[in-house]
Amino acid sequence: MLHPNLKSFNHAPHKKYYAEVLLKSEFDKYQQFEQQQLLSNNNNMNILIYWNNNKSLYPILTKIAQRLLAILATNICVERLFFDSGNTITSHRTRLQTSKVDQLLFIHRNISTLKELFPPSIEQLTKRKITILQ
Repeated sequence: MLHPNLKSFNHAPHKKYYAEVLLKSEFDKYQQFEQQQLLSNNNNMNILIYWNNNKSLYPILTKIAQRLLAILATNICVERLFFDSGNTITSHRTRLQTSKVDQLLFIHRNISTLKELFPPSIEQLTKRKITILQ
């Protein structure tokens, strides 16, 4: 049940046991409370936002979820990135550094999630309204 990265606890069995106990207790807590709420709540919730909101309650499970959710399930995501990169790197933008292209593609693909994770403050919204009205 222990993640392969935690196999280095073999030299200290008490630490491995402690890690297993922590993981099991956190997982049991998650199963008892969150599964019932997830089933009764909206099924359209963004799983990345869920784990971000609950990282203080489930720090170990959040780290595991982040690693697992980062794995691409299909090639469609890769194809979309190639399409987007073709739109980003045009004949007018051939001198962009690869790091800048990576950043642009990341923002383009994750803008809606980023807006949900980091909503603008009221001050920012009022500044935008004032700028638009002028």
